[in-house]
Amino acid sequence: MKLPGKRGYGLSRKQWITLIVMLGIFVFFATTFSTSWITAFDSAVGDGIRTLRSDVLTPIFILITDMGEFLQVLIVGIVFALFAIFVLKLRWKIVIMAAAVLCSLGTNRLLKAFFARPRPTVEHLSFADGYSFPSGHAMISTTFYGLLGFLLWQYFKEHGKPVLARCILVVTIIWTILICVSRIYLGVHFPSDILAGAALGFAWFIAATAVMEKVKR
Repeated sequence: MKLPGKRGYGLSRKQWITLIVMLGIFVFFATTFSTSWITAFDSAVGDGIRTLRSDVLTPIFILITDMGEFLQVLIVGIVFALFAIFVLKLRWKIVIMAAAVLCSLGTNRLLKAFFARPRPTVEHLSFADGYSFPSGHAMISTTFYGLLGFLLWQYFKEHGKPVLARCILVVTIIWTILICVSRIYLGVHFPSDILAGAALGFAWFIAATAVMEKVKR
């Protein structure tokens, strides 16, 4: 397949490659999650993570996973939007971010209804309803927190604070990974749900950042 040029359809060659890889990861798990070897993978990884369960870690992971819930994301999003619009002056980029998160949420709902994969039968340490594939927490958190971190990283990098920008980038990556891992730890998702959801969430992240590059504020 021939990729578009340097800025094909608004995306750089690197962005196109990343987008194709992320979509490929999703398609891979979407077409194989019911196979015996993915089932074995899910069991091995899931059981390994759940062996870490303890009275200390469980409430921490419940708190972390709650930050990927729609209500919490909405609250954080509103607070960040007000800060970004009135302090950072990032008006249009916030509109793009909101659109990407809504697209991520809508896509997730449609895909869950389409694949209708039941949740793991292991003990759930946190309430979860609906279907399992792909993980909504992984997908939406990757898009939302990814873009939040990206905008802060970009702002501080442009304003001569590269160390703070790098710290924000590292914290964003760790935070998103922790939300993803929390879903497996709590027993409400298979690892393949998480990987597929994170891949699609990152695809929306790439699309949003490509659009953001076209607007100054």
